[in-house]
Amino acid sequence: MSPNTHILLVEDNRVFARALAEQIRRELGCRVDTLSRGDQAVARILKTPPDLLVLDVGLPGLSGFEVCRRVRGDFRGPILFLTAESEDKEQLKGFDMGADDYVCKPTALPVILARIRTLLRRFRQETEEDAPLLELGPLRLDRGLRRLWLHEKNVDLTDQEFDLLWALARREGKACSRDDLHLALFGKAWNGKCRQLDNLIRRLRVKLEETPEQSRWIRTLRHVGYMLQRQPGE
Repeated sequence: MSPNTHILLVEDNRVFARALAEQIRRELGCRVDTLSRGDQAVARILKTPPDLLVLDVGLPGLSGFEVCRRVRGDFRGPILFLTAESEDKEQLKGFDMGADDYVCKPTALPVILARIRTLLRRFRQETEEDAPLLELGPLRLDRGLRRLWLHEKNVDLTDQEFDLLWALARREGKACSRDDLHLALFGKAWNGKCRQLDNLIRRLRVKLEETPEQSRWIRTLRHVGYMLQRQPGE
């Protein structure tokens, strides 16, 4: 995930909240803010909407259900409920309120992280599908047709090459980590040794008319990943 991804965790068990927040930062690389009261959460969510909201049900001030009810009309991001209640009716109530997923505590932190990762990935894909066409100067991508034009000339790409270029173009001018790209393209975390992504970048650069001496579009960010950058005047 990107360090620009913002998660708000509203949980009154401070020990659990601290452990989960630290795990998210360490494993997913996201920015995490925490609150312990429901009546503090509504204004915060509406003023600074996070990319994902993790919401405990049994909060002081306002319950998680009530927080969800008050923000759901304006907050469009995914919501993950945490609760000690395991009854089906409680889970159904959460989904009726607008939850995207529901985790019963106690649950191992890696399981919660997996749910968060899945929600973020699904929401990102749904957002991308809302904008099927990208134009960056002479570079034009059509996600519906899965085609690339460069200086009005059609460039043949494999499916993986197109997916990689689309992922970079969606975040033009911003860093895309190796972990995020590897997970999006190959469905698994980067192990630090696999060169599959590097080989794909190399082939894509050739098709973008780049040379080893001049990387016109794709910039390598040492120890981070890659970034698509538009050239001045394009």
